[in-house]
Amino acid sequence: MAAYFLITFLVLVLVPTTILSLKPSKKSLDGCSCQPCTDQRKKVNSSLNPNLSKKTYVLVAGWSLLGFVCYKVANAKLDNKIYDPFEILGIRAGTAEKEIKSHYKKLSKL
Repeated sequence: MAAYFLITFLVLVLVPTTILSLKPSKKSLDGCSCQPCTDQRKKVNSSLNPNLSKKTYVLVAGWSLLGFVCYKVANAKLDNKIYDPFEILGIRAGTAEKEIKSHYKKLSKL
């Protein structure tokens, strides 16, 4: 049950965040627009701007976690059985009530 909650939470967070991060960002040119200033700004931005940001690493980790949890849920072995009191008592369906009671008493003494 917790795995389904985790899947739902991850999808609700990761899908919008991924869509928003894929949109191109608009960089504003603040400051002086003369040639030496723009050259210096390009030089600083190219040396300080890494290819991948922290947000990208978080998104990759989140999608990886989502894939792992989905894989575990898909391959989980379920042990859901229909409750059958006759099977538990070891008698057939349609047995008389008196016999059911006596069989139950025998099993409870064990």
